[in-house]
Amino acid sequence: MKKTETVEQLLSELDEMVRALSDETTSLEDALKLYAQAVKKVDACQKKLAQAQVKIAELGRNMEQETDDEHQ
Repeated sequence: MKKTETVEQLLSELDEMVRALSDETTSLEDALKLYAQAVKKVDACQKKLAQAQVKIAELGRNMEQETDDEHQ
């Protein structure tokens, strides 16, 4: 997994993994490997989304501060 992957790329890869896991021809060993990789990708997505939430909250606070400053 590349560190520069976007959430969209990670979700696309997860979608491919789900398809492979749903395929009856995927061996148990391969399924376990895919599952382990998927867990890492889900974790990476969650971290990226948490970072985005922090940025959005900061932007909201900055906008509120600017609005308050303009009205004083």
